[in-house]
Amino acid sequence: MRACSRVMAFLMVLLFLLSAPVSLIMWNVDNYLLAPDPYLQALEDEDFATRLPSIAAEQIYYSLTYNPCLEDPQN
Repeated sequence: MRACSRVMAFLMVLLFLLSAPVSLIMWNVDNYLLAPDPYLQALEDEDFATRLPSIAAEQIYYSLTYNPCLEDPQN
């Protein structure tokens, strides 16, 4: 009975030591990487709202004029 309780205690300590770093990492990911403030600040710093129409126009023009068969006319 004493050996069983020691094995159980060892398993509990092992599970705690394995799960503690994972939970700390997940908490930091939730608080820092998933927060919208840094992303909103980056978009504001790059003046994305005023550049968006020109970026969209470039992409539309590229998609309409792209011809993948210029290098190999057989395809």
